[in-house]
Amino acid sequence: MNLSASKSELKTILSLRNLFLQETNFQIRYDACHERGWTDSYLLTFDGVEIGYGSINGQEIKNRDTIFEFYIIPPFRQFASQIFPELIKASGASLIECQSNDFLLTSMLYEFSPNISADVVLFEDHVATVYKNPGVVFRATRKDDKRFDPEVELGEYVLELERRGCSNRWISVAL
Repeated sequence: MNLSASKSELKTILSLRNLFLQETNFQIRYDACHERGWTDSYLLTFDGVEIGYGSINGQEIKNRDTIFEFYIIPPFRQFASQIFPELIKASGASLIECQSNDFLLTSMLYEFSPNISADVVLFEDHVATVYKNPGVVFRATRKDDKRFDPEVELGEYVLELERRGCSNRWISVAL
C-alpha cells in the first residue's frame, strides 16, 4: 500500500474538489482562496490512484502553513488517518483550520492536533425561530432615542423595552 501526497496544480484537483463541494453542500468559508491563487494544492494517491486532495493556505504566499481542506473519495476514507500525515509532511503545514461541519477534516483535527482553539463559531439554521419577549419591540432608530451607553452609537435598529407603570422608554441594545 503506497499512500502519497504531492504538490499539484489547482486544475488537477478540481474534479475532486467539485465532489467535496457537492458532498458537503454547505458554505465554505475560504472558497474564493483557490481562485485568487492563495492556496497550494496536493493530490492524494493510493498505489498511484487519485483518491483525494488537500489544500493549504496561509498569511504569507511563500510560506503557506495551514491545512484548510482535506477530501478523500468515500471508498478510500478508511485510509484518512494514514494519508493525512503524508499531506502534513509534503506541505510542511503546521496548522489545521476547519469548519466543524466538515466531518473528515474535523476528525483529522482531533486526531493530529495537540492544541485546539475556536475563534469563530458558526451555526447552521435548521428551523426558523420566532422568539417573543413581552414588552420588547424591534424597530428602526429614531432621532429622539436615548442611548443606554453614551459611548456607543445607535445602530440602524434598536430593541425598545417598555417599562410598565413608567413613561420612560429605554433603549436596551443598539444593533
